[in-house]
Amino acid sequence: MLRPALILLAIILAGPLPALAEGCNPPQALRFAPGSSGGEARGAVPPGMPDCLTVTARAGQVLEANISGSGRNAVFQLYPPGWRVRRDQFGGVDVSNQMLTPPDANKLRVTLPADGTYLFVIGAIRGGTDYTLRVTIR
Repeated sequence: MLRPALILLAIILAGPLPALAEGCNPPQALRFAPGSSGGEARGAVPPGMPDCLTVTARAGQVLEANISGSGRNAVFQLYPPGWRVRRDQFGGVDVSNQMLTPPDANKLRVTLPADGTYLFVIGAIRGGTDYTLRVTIR
């Protein structure tokens, strides 16, 4: 989850609340090319409204991810299988599972703890941002 104070500030500055970010309802799957161990997603997030992407992997695989965006503003959180996404009281998203990352990660290397579908929640430290998320699973 993005820091609550930053979400609230972004929403106040952005004006009326839009609907839940389309990219999180439902989350979109990040696809890898056949035979490839990695993939890339590009997009943009408005203030306070994250995108959500999923990847499916097995326990013991190593996931590496990094994100870039204008002004080094793009960040992500990764959640293990069992997550649920819902709209929170501020108009952003609330995820019902423990994060595998710090709240505002821009890179990660982790051995995955379980088989299943993992959730990336992509946002911005301040305002909105464009992003490129690169993920490799081996």
